[in-house]
Amino acid sequence: RRMGLGPSGEPVPIRFGGKLTGKIGSGNVGMLNVQTDDSQFGAGQNYTAVRWKQDVMGRSSIGALFTNVQGADGEFNRVLGADVDFTFFDHLFVSGFVAGMSDSDVEDNPWAGQFSVGWDTDKLGASADVTYIDEDFDSDLGFILRRDIIRQNYQGRWSSRPGGAFLRRTSL
Repeated sequence: RRMGLGPSGEPVPIRFGGKLTGKIGSGNVGMLNVQTDDSQFGAGQNYTAVRWKQDVMGRSSIGALFTNVQGADGEFNRVLGADVDFTFFDHLFVSGFVAGMSDSDVEDNPWAGQFSVGWDTDKLGASADVTYIDEDFDSDLGFILRRDIIRQNYQGRWSSRPGGAFLRRTSL
């Protein structure tokens, strides 16, 4: 999102870059590498992202992500994460991710994570979701809306289909 752009959107020259995406068997792969040139904002940086997502058990998947932003001065920001998305019995879903960060300007190793579980049918639905983002978690190659949060979300739903000409479904 910020490769080739300065702090206020000014252009930064890109020396080279490449992207590879595709499918290998039941897996999906994505790789990106971009090198920016020196500019008024400082020395050039190298941006790398690698993503793998493997389909498992029909409608489920597991995945991994690695990003690295490396400056010529030795400064870096790295994120390593894993995610899961499982569906069981056609109605039960469980998903989540965990990611850790390493940065040359941060002493500890902050992390972020999310866990969701739910049940969804035509008549009934229920879900719970918990998200945690450490106050120092940051990805130079990603986008994080808010830091230092623990967010919880719980939902329930009941639906009916009355079968009228103008009313097809009601939900509470």
